[in-house]
Amino acid sequence: MPTIRTDALTNLERAKLFMGVVSDRYDGLITMLINQATGFINGYVGRALKSTTYSDEEYDGHGDYQLFLKQFPVTAVSALQYNNAVDNSDDWQTFATTDYFWYENGTIKLQRSTFFDRPEGRAFLNRLQRYRVTYTAGYLIDFDNEEDTSKHTLPMEIEYVCQSLVAGIFNTRNAQGYSATKLGDQSITMKKLLFGDAEIKDILDKYATPNI
Repeated sequence: MPTIRTDALTNLERAKLFMGVVSDRYDGLITMLINQATGFINGYVGRALKSTTYSDEEYDGHGDYQLFLKQFPVTAVSALQYNNAVDNSDDWQTFATTDYFWYENGTIKLQRSTFFDRPEGRAFLNRLQRYRVTYTAGYLIDFDNEEDTSKHTLPMEIEYVCQSLVAGIFNTRNAQGYSATKLGDQSITMKKLLFGDAEIKDILDKYATPNI
């Protein structure tokens, strides 16, 4: 029996309920498909959807006062730092929390009035890996407490997409007599299902990382 991923976007019980499956006969197969669908969805949107803390994630400066983080929605920013060294050595200095604003969409903006007389703070200077951020981003996942927003914030439509992909492959492959041990990576089939269903594609496109 495969072990379900800790970041799974649905669980076995809920997926079976969605598909109308009562028997335990296919639990291994469904679990494997949930894992694959979760990985596929994360790959499609371009980031991990489950809440995770990212420590010292480095960014290049680009001459603007805004920095766009790789992950979102952002729920906390623990530290924003800049490297004050003139070579490759580490000389990390920490911005005061009053010197910048952060937003759920993953944007950090410098408080330019605070930094007007400080060269390092007028903008995220156009230099390689001069900045690093420690922050938390993603959705809380706890299906046992889905009504408690302090424990579960995953949008229901994302779970719906995961369940739809699992059901699409399950219904096709099970009808053809495939077992869990004979099924490989189903990413190609999931891509076909995604692009063949405008509804689920539109849902995931809303959560995809923008090209900046």
